[in-house]
Amino acid sequence: MEFCDNIRMQLFKTCADCEIPIISNERCMKLMAWLYVYGGGQEITTSGGKLTAHILYAQKTLRIDGASVLPVETVSGIKKYIAECYQKENPEWLKNLCMEYGINANKGQEEER
Repeated sequence: MEFCDNIRMQLFKTCADCEIPIISNERCMKLMAWLYVYGGGQEITTSGGKLTAHILYAQKTLRIDGASVLPVETVSGIKKYIAECYQKENPEWLKNLCMEYGINANKGQEEER
């Protein structure tokens, strides 16, 4: 699996460097919203694999590097999805995201498989 993870990371880095979109900006903003609201205490966000590759790609695509000012559209999009994460009922996009990556919307807990 480690070999596949390395190839995945290289592919996403190359595409991000060449500005070839693999994941839509909307999906990148949703990933960043999930990471902001739920991802801080989850080991899965740093343990490699698909989720880590997608998070790193999203950060690079949206230019979230701490050195630049984000476009208004990016900030407002992420804020919109963050607000949706705080609703009583999880939005459909969040449920789909959690199912795809094997994560959940409970702070600090990984979904058991």
